[in-house]
Amino acid sequence: MTTIEKGVDIKMAIHMIRGAIENVYDVAILVSGDADFAPVVETIHHIDLSKKIEHACFPVDQARELMDICDRRIVLDQGFFDGLLI
Repeated sequence: MTTIEKGVDIKMAIHMIRGAIENVYDVAILVSGDADFAPVVETIHHIDLSKKIEHACFPVDQARELMDICDRRIVLDQGFFDGLLI
């Protein structure tokens, strides 16, 4: 039996905005290629709490909207993972 959780994107968005307002983080790393998160990033930047949002995604899962609005992009490609191994 497969379990599918619904509303995860909404929960993530709420946590990101609430965390920004409550000063829980300085930098959030959004691991998603879903362009639906662009308004969340815009909202966090708009409330101007000096929070940085970084966008981590796989090379084939890059949403232009997130690339344009986030403060930094982290491409989870082979080079990224090779750099983690010692």
